[in-house]
Amino acid sequence: MMKILNMLSGWFVGLFRVWRREFSLVFRDQGVMLFFLALPTVYPLVYALIYNPELIRDVAVVVVDNSRTAESRHLVRMLDATEPVGIVGYAANKAEAKRAMHEKKCYGVVEIPADYGRRIGRGETANVSFYCDMSLLLRYRQFTMALTQVQIAAGAEIQQRTLADLGLPAECQPAVCRRSQPGILVVYHAGYPHADSAAERCARGLHDCRSRL
Repeated sequence: MMKILNMLSGWFVGLFRVWRREFSLVFRDQGVMLFFLALPTVYPLVYALIYNPELIRDVAVVVVDNSRTAESRHLVRMLDATEPVGIVGYAANKAEAKRAMHEKKCYGVVEIPADYGRRIGRGETANVSFYCDMSLLLRYRQFTMALTQVQIAAGAEIQQRTLADLGLPAECQPAVCRRSQPGILVVYHAGYPHADSAAERCARGLHDCRSRL
């Protein structure tokens, strides 16, 4: 019995000596101390400052308007009226817009097809392509929300015109449009810098967004 107790005592004494030696080595190593103490303290503060308050306004966007109709110009004005998007100019074609993005003159490109106005006039689905610089996912999120809002508003306007052409009384049109409009549900806390990381990871790798009107 005493032999077993002596073995256990020696084992605990040896373990304590190893722990004390390793602990002293940790506090003597400046790199380890920097990693254990400074990095966990400084990194959350810097990360929160970068993404606070998670608001992006008037990000430069270039438009490639192949339609050049009143409908396409109205769409551009609606996009420019949103908070995240700032239309800085037009490009003659996609190659010119691509050069502007490479030179960091813009961070997004809206391409309106040539048949946009004709499709809207016919009541058909019109596609608008959007290309975004993915270096900062916050831009992609804000752009997506702005495009969704414009899509809903433009769809409501087209629906109201269609209902008016069908002879529906004006007082009934807003109620019908409200019932048919989708909504945006924010499932994260807007003021928390880490809350939208899962949603942004889902968007990683997407380089263009097509809005259906």
